[in-house]
Amino acid sequence: MKINVCLSTYNGEAFLSEQIKSILNQTYPDFTLLIRDDGSTDRTVELIKSYQAKDKRIEFINEEDIKNIGAPRSFYELVRYEQADFYFFSDQDDVWKADKISLFISEAQQQNNSKPITYYSNFTTVNEELRTIRQLAYPDKEQVTLEQNLVGNKIIGCSIMINNALARIWELYDFDIDSSYHDSYLVLMALSMGKLVFINNSTILYRQHSHNLIGDKKKASPLNSFWAMIYSSTVRAEDISVKYQKYIVPDRKEIISDFYKLSFYSFFKRLFLVERHRYNRGNFKENLMVKVLLISQFHNQNKALATNLKKFKEKK
Repeated sequence: MKINVCLSTYNGEAFLSEQIKSILNQTYPDFTLLIRDDGSTDRTVELIKSYQAKDKRIEFINEEDIKNIGAPRSFYELVRYEQADFYFFSDQDDVWKADKISLFISEAQQQNNSKPITYYSNFTTVNEELRTIRQLAYPDKEQVTLEQNLVGNKIIGCSIMINNALARIWELYDFDIDSSYHDSYLVLMALSMGKLVFINNSTILYRQHSHNLIGDKKKASPLNSFWAMIYSSTVRAEDISVKYQKYIVPDRKEIISDFYKLSFYSFFKRLFLVERHRYNRGNFKENLMVKVLLISQFHNQNKALATNLKKFKEKK
């Protein structure tokens, strides 16, 4: 069994050593740590090279071609670099608990991995000094549905692992969508084509600090932030629906297409579809806000969302 841990770095010298050590000290030792640097200007590259010299499991995939392409594309290049049975995604500033890989692989061995699967675990949110802020991020027996994830991704990238079946489909087309992170894309792909598998163990200390790209924020979002989330989710849903249509489970196609086409329908049809498919966020306050925005399209300044089909056809 081949396991790749994909780590993308960018000016991460403050916490990178701690993260690399936590990965190398896993109780399941048989893996490759693939590292791609995204154009660091601090000591990150120097640190990567020093650890690579000490441990043969580390491979620095772009040592001779260091350039900035953004985190989502960087992770795509890490997955595309070489085939594996399973791919983990690692941030540069967290700390993995020693049994993380072991827990994931144990669960994966109980699943049929001929179908696309994204696995994800619980995690513990900590501050810069690794003091606990929140013990468990996801509720007990978390079950994220397609309808929930269409509205906005709820699962963070450092908590996921994908299987080979999902990776091979992802690689069929260039990952060139500007409004989506790799994790939200892979979670929606799994919900569309296969399934999500939840591991209800905290396997990561998810570090929050002033330089986080995306944090574990619990403050209520204003309407414009919610609309930005819905807009990016709409573009993501359309992109997956158009590119990977033949891989989507038949009874899920309508749920996805109705979502990304909402802005083209009349008010009463939007009302009908939102109630029919129950697009939701999982709690009353957020559900209400999402329904108001989806049905009214109040914040939608550009209703010409269905652009990917045209772009996709032009490329072929």
